[in-house]
Amino acid sequence: MDLQYFIHSSASEPERSEYTEHLLQMYHTELQDTLRKLGCYHHIYTFEQMKKEYEDRSLFGLITACTVLGAVLADPAEAFDMENIKEDGSQ
Repeated sequence: MDLQYFIHSSASEPERSEYTEHLLQMYHTELQDTLRKLGCYHHIYTFEQMKKEYEDRSLFGLITACTVLGAVLADPAEAFDMENIKEDGSQ
């Protein structure tokens, strides 16, 4: 789900259409390299498995994009100042 969030909140639709496969391949390569460096040879996670999991969670990406879109498109003058929000939710 971290990939869904990252790709849907960081890339436009044209970028997602063109580069998702490449981003997934890069992520998978880095993941496998990191697991090997950590000595985690028992968990082989193929690119096909990762891609299927990514696709199976596409609804999460859609929901994330819809949720984040409001904050991204908000007029900065009307947006909440997150620095001043208190623990109880008041400003």
